[in-house]
Amino acid sequence: MSNQNHGSDWQRAYREGRLKTPYIHFTLVTDGQAGVMRGDFDCPPGPAFMSIKVWAPSANQAIRIAQDVGLRLGFRISGMVQIFETVPDQQPGEKPSAYDVQFASVSAV
Repeated sequence: MSNQNHGSDWQRAYREGRLKTPYIHFTLVTDGQAGVMRGDFDCPPGPAFMSIKVWAPSANQAIRIAQDVGLRLGFRISGMVQIFETVPDQQPGEKPSAYDVQFASVSAV
C-alpha cells in the first residue's frame, strides 16, 4: 500500500488511483452451516448465509480468508460462494483483511 496518508479522503484517492494497494476489494456471500457462534455474533444453528467484505490479492485468497474467519466464528462454508469485486467501505491495510461479517439463518430469509 502507498505510504502516503490520505486521511478521510482515502476513498477518493483509491478511486482515482492515488492510493496504491496490492489488494482487491471483494464482497462474498456464502452458504453454510452455523454452529455455536462466537463473539458478538448471533445466528441459530443450522443452514445459514454469511456475508463478508475482504481485501485480498485474489478471489481464491478472499475465499480462503472467508473460510478461516467463518470457522473462527462458528460457521462452516459448505455450499455456494458468490464473490464480487466491490467498492470498499474501509481502507486497505498492510495485510489482507476482512470486515463487516454478517450471518443470517436460512429460516430468517
